[in-house]
Amino acid sequence: MPRLPTALLLAGTMLLGTALPSTGAFAQSENEVYNGRSSRSTTDICRGEKAMRYWIAAAVMTTALAIAANAQAAETRCGWIENPTPANWWLEDAENTWTIMTQGDDAGEVEGMELISDISEHDYVKTNGNYGYACACMSVETDGKDRITRILSFRQLKLAKCRADKALKFPG
Repeated sequence: MPRLPTALLLAGTMLLGTALPSTGAFAQSENEVYNGRSSRSTTDICRGEKAMRYWIAAAVMTTALAIAANAQAAETRCGWIENPTPANWWLEDAENTWTIMTQGDDAGEVEGMELISDISEHDYVKTNGNYGYACACMSVETDGKDRITRILSFRQLKLAKCRADKALKFPG
């Protein structure tokens, strides 16, 4: 079985914030261990290999957990996207009315707002000059209550899709 370089072990231990053991096969040069010229017993070398596997596995798991903890879960929300007046946007799905932005709101424009194309260029209902509503699916991050905090993607659908969904309230 090929052995992993000590550099990989060092990288893993730096992720864990721990020190290398000062005894066992790690205390020797790689060449001594690989060439079988070790003054250590086979048991010591096996313990060193097990320790190396432990540290690598722990480093991989720690990295995966850190990435997962920092990633916020994207939600797919489908329903009526409404823009009744300038700078007022929300999405009404089967579960909630999600505020995207409101005129004069201190929160400002939501990150990813540019992903919402001009809804009037596709299937939509005009309610107030150039303003109105359409049917859409969005991949978003929310605050878990009633606000969309980030838009990851936007896809406008045919109005018939939302009209056929009995779980959606009619907009307006």
